[in-house]
Amino acid sequence: MVIVGARCAGASLAIHLARAGLSVVVIDRAKRGSDKLSTLYIHQPGVQQLRDLGVPMGATLAGAPALDTLRFHTEGVDLQGRGPLFGDGNVAYAPRRSELDELLCSRAEAAGATVIHEARATGLLADEDRITGVCFRTSEGDQLLGAHLVVGADGLRSTVAEKVQARTYLERPKASICYYGFFEGLDDPFSQFQGGRRWVGVIPTAGAHLIAAYLPQGEFTTAKANPQTAFRQTLAEVDARLYAKVMDATQAERLIGMGDQRNYYRAASGPGWALIGDAGHHKDSLTAQGITDALVQSAMLAGELAQVPIGDPGRVDQATRDFERKRDEESLARYYSTLAIARLQLDPARKAMLEAIAPSPQLCDLYASAVAGVTTPAEFHARLAEHGVNADR
Repeated sequence: MVIVGARCAGASLAIHLARAGLSVVVIDRAKRGSDKLSTLYIHQPGVQQLRDLGVPMGATLAGAPALDTLRFHTEGVDLQGRGPLFGDGNVAYAPRRSELDELLCSRAEAAGATVIHEARATGLLADEDRITGVCFRTSEGDQLLGAHLVVGADGLRSTVAEKVQARTYLERPKASICYYGFFEGLDDPFSQFQGGRRWVGVIPTAGAHLIAAYLPQGEFTTAKANPQTAFRQTLAEVDARLYAKVMDATQAERLIGMGDQRNYYRAASGPGWALIGDAGHHKDSLTAQGITDALVQSAMLAGELAQVPIGDPGRVDQATRDFERKRDEESLARYYSTLAIARLQLDPARKAMLEAIAPSPQLCDLYASAVAGVTTPAEFHARLAEHGVNADR
């Protein structure tokens, strides 16, 4: 196996496959322990995947505190729900990527995988229409590496996806842009704020809070010209109290912008290749599902491959096709929910739904479960209907 990309998707897949006895090489173009553009948040299903990989956690994960509540505020509505129980716990975490990705790479190596950083994939080897390996470049020059299966876990701008010309489908227009920064001196729990076509996420991480401000995609040009102004105005518009607290806090690093918030699926399987994580499916970061998706998908693909001999091309290709089908079935409802939320429009029906559930601790917990992806959108609406709440679909 060769995996291109040693972040959450690729490194976790390497752990699974190496533990299953396969020979695994992972390459990544970045320096080991480098940071990455990310909203950091790992929902409860993703945390359970980390538990299954044997990642140590408790009160913290790589210095990031355990998060067991969600607070949501919008135009006079305030609700708070408990983190949903999933597997062995109900907490989420938001560790810095430099720490999380390094932790996963170290565990992949402990399981027997070889991880090579500062190695840029430049092309793929092929025998007729079947991918048979990877060409990559390091400081020592160009190298070739053959494999029974090449997995692209190399993100939005995947080299593997480009080289195999992976078909894109269910693509939707970009909806939002995001500017985020890290601020020290805050004590807020995991919180979300919405108002005036604006959305702000407050996420406790190691030694600081990540504050993410979302604006409509149509405002990208203006926001890009002055990110600090756009960021501060967004906070002021959604919640004056939050704005005052953040302005009093210490900004630890420069603001980081995410303007290329693409929404798509790519074909995730073909002769001798597969795609996982953002390489195969990406959606607006507002719902912070990317890391969780990556961890879930790596376990899903590993589970399919565990059932076939890696030297049998036909059965390997069937396993990757089965993975692609299951990936789509598992993620599609969250995809459409994210697209709806990323429009940043608080229409009257949605506001009425939030007002109806806010007084009920039980329904607030249900809302938090839906945000985490533990309760599906269909289940969420059905449960609300049982309580006489007409949910906005």
